[in-house]
Amino acid sequence: MAAENTTREYTAYADESATGERYLGFGALLASSRMMARAEHSLEAFCNNNGFADRSMSWKSCSPGETERYRKFVGRFAHLNTPRPQLDFRAMLVDTKRHPLKHSASRSDTAERGFYKFYYSFLSRSLKIVATNPRRFKLVVGATTDQYRFRTDILENTVAGKLRSAFGVPLEMTSLERTDPRNSRCHQLADLLLGAVTYCFNRPTRDPEGTSHKRAVHDAVRSLAGRDLDTDFLPTERPFNVWAWARKGQPRWARGAGGVVR
Repeated sequence: MAAENTTREYTAYADESATGERYLGFGALLASSRMMARAEHSLEAFCNNNGFADRSMSWKSCSPGETERYRKFVGRFAHLNTPRPQLDFRAMLVDTKRHPLKHSASRSDTAERGFYKFYYSFLSRSLKIVATNPRRFKLVVGATTDQYRFRTDILENTVAGKLRSAFGVPLEMTSLERTDPRNSRCHQLADLLLGAVTYCFNRPTRDPEGTSHKRAVHDAVRSLAGRDLDTDFLPTERPFNVWAWARKGQPRWARGAGGVVR
């Protein structure tokens, strides 16, 4: 019975990226809590065995001399999904030019409210796809000095509260300092995968020549996804998915997309 309960408990390591750029990204690593614990142990062992036990991994802190180390680290996502997929990464991109955070028609009369609505939309839809008859959720969010200016306690009172209501199961939310390497390697992996996705969408303005050393990390993530990160993914694609958000009835806008959102 204990094993069944653990299997039906799910953990999500969630984050946001590129808050000041056109394409705002929300991302999460999601799995049963039992699988997430295995992934954490595997990633920690990998870091310890490859000479960076005391280094925290993040998209922003990746330096030119570390790209090979980062490429290998993100490659562990594929390793963790062998021989069968058990760990999901999902990202949602919002084109803030097409869909401003402040949008009165959707009752988002402030950018703050719009941000939380997108965060909730991303997590609720992602969990509905990944979680099978869940009994409990653990939501872990990142805390940094340069985070989106609306604080973690508001996330607890808005997004986490709505998730509890929507799923009708207990949800525990915690916050981690990503700069401490003793904290979750799974959260660091989520940060890197999301960073590669938002880099891809924002590259024309962020890195028009594609010369940033982070291009190599992006290419490693593209390789494990098996396709360009800014193309249209179907909602059911797993274990790696990028969702270009659009309102119902509006055209899907990612490269290669066709039709409208239904």
